[in-house]
Amino acid sequence: MSTIGKILLALNLILAGAFLGWAANSLNKTEELKKAKDAEIAKLSKQSTELQSQLDSATSSTNTERSAKDAALAESRQYKSDAERLQSDLDAAKRANEGLRGDIAKISESVTGMGNQLEKIDREKTAALEAKAEAESARGAAERKAEAAEAAQRDAEEAKTVADMNIAGLEKALAQSRKETATVQTKYDTLKGITGVAEGDVTAMPLIEAQVVKVDYSLKPGLVALNVGKNAGVARGHTFEIYAGTEYKGQVKVETVTDDTCAALIVLSKGSAKMNAGDRASTRL
Repeated sequence: MSTIGKILLALNLILAGAFLGWAANSLNKTEELKKAKDAEIAKLSKQSTELQSQLDSATSSTNTERSAKDAALAESRQYKSDAERLQSDLDAAKRANEGLRGDIAKISESVTGMGNQLEKIDREKTAALEAKAEAESARGAAERKAEAAEAAQRDAEEAKTVADMNIAGLEKALAQSRKETATVQTKYDTLKGITGVAEGDVTAMPLIEAQVVKVDYSLKPGLVALNVGKNAGVARGHTFEIYAGTEYKGQVKVETVTDDTCAALIVLSKGSAKMNAGDRASTRL
């Protein structure tokens, strides 16, 4: 082999060794880069998982808050609807209360007029009896006086007849008035016997008219809310008689009072009658 051939062979060997060294070094660097890449991918995958978990949690929290907001909005609308209904009930109760006051005033006027009529009848009867006595006296005097007896007796008889007719009419009117008074008294005594309320207890409290706005029988013996309070003169311990139309339902006793409402416990129930919203209430029968 020539010298040049040997030199070229040596150069090829040197170059081959250098290439092998470079290749080995590149291979090591590639492995390190691959490991670094895999570690970075794993790190990014972990971060992505954590971010996804945080996103899911935030989404769930947002949905919960949205549901709570929708529920609160629905509840607010319900409260508003209940408030409007209660206001409507209150207005109706006030109108009913005004009507009841008018009825009571008429009854009071009728009772007063009946009393005056009885007094008038008694006075007229007394006057008629006196007229009759005078007529009898005149007739006796006429009989004792022969000369003027005929004319005086005729006048006396006529006066007596008129007096007897007046007395009969007045006694009939008085009997009718007493009958009507007895009927009213019987009704009052019957109602007083049903409620067990003495007359003195009924008149001890001011006359306060009200309406039942709510009844809760889940609290024994039962709780009733009325639409009157301190502004109407209601105080703790006052009692209200509850009725619907002509049906008497029982009695409640006030336990708590606010300015415009009060809450009372049911202390007397009439049979199986249930108290309901809209029933009327009064401190007096």
